Amino acid sequence: MIIRNVLVVTAILFVYPVILGQAGYKLLKFTEVSAVKCFCLGSFLQWGIFQLIAVPLVLLRASFTLLIWIASFCFLLIPVISCFARNKISITSFSKVKGWKNIVPLVGLLIVFGLALYFLTAYQHIDDDDSRFVVNIIDMIRTNTLFLTNPGTGEPISKRAYELLRDVVSPWAAFQAYVAYLSGIQATIFAHLVHPLALFVLLFCIQWELSSFFVGEEISYRCVFCIFLWVLLWFGSYSGWSAEGFTLYRIWQGKAIVAGIGIPYMIHLLIREYEKEDKRYLLFLFISNMAMCLLSNMGILFGCLLVGVFGLAYGILKRKVGMALWIWLTAIPNVIYGILSLKI
Repeated sequence: MIIRNVLVVTAILFVYPVILGQAGYKLLKFTEVSAVKCFCLGSFLQWGIFQLIAVPLVLLRASFTLLIWIASFCFLLIPVISCFARNKISITSFSKVKGWKNIVPLVGLLIVFGLALYFLTAYQHIDDDDSRFVVNIIDMIRTNTLFLTNPGTGEPISKRAYELLRDVVSPWAAFQAYVAYLSGIQATIFAHLVHPLALFVLLFCIQWELSSFFVGEEISYRCVFCIFLWVLLWFGSYSGWSAEGFTLYRIWQGKAIVAGIGIPYMIHLLIREYEKEDKRYLLFLFISNMAMCLLSNMGILFGCLLVGVFGLAYGILKRKVGMALWIWLTAIPNVIYGILSLKI
């Protein structure tokens, strides 16, 4: 049973995002992409699809089972559709890494990251203000409903109020309940132990992608840069309320993912768009904004702010008002879910 649980959660959180990301790049006619890029895009695409499905079902008071079936069908649909695309895409890997100059820093980086992964998941646990999220995850699996139980009293509710209103437009707990249910892992263990492993890997991949902007494409320089970033995270994690501690200790919470993963990934996409002026990255921004809406209400706000400010700067610096408008349109999900949060 344990082996089955591990295999399923690995497939959902690690293997499937790479497949989904590859499908996304293939449908947009990219010819070569790295597994790291696929994993990053696939994770955000997975969250964005879930957001699109979950919010209407939460509003309609649908069952948790219905959400599972519809989400699973949609998750499988995109890779199947990509199989019919005529273009071919190749996945690059670290097989091109040659020479001790690159191998030694890369091994050092993997050791540093592996140690961080081990100590953070095995010895460090802070559950500040997380009881509501855990209760929601457990309750959806137990009652087959979506946010229809008061997390403070355990009683069924007829009308959502206060904190529960946030969950209607940002049902992050529903995604965690979805993966926990399919994998058969107890919800609390999944949220506090298993899911952070996947999120730390995603954080690592985004740091790797960002490193190319600061130190170039040289493998050894990028490894040293990422090691330096992890040292900074450790040094600043003196409290669960510091920016670094919030990222490391509570990364499984939606608002922490917005700050530690969502915003850096969107910055990466914005820089790519500024450099390449490729409209395909606008679609990636749209997907990322959809994913940010799933994570937290703060994701709705900050995603919109990032795109709004960047679009303004882009239009002024490059004197391309039309492109600035296209950039602003990627914030449509933020506007829709933001308005919805005020109306319900």
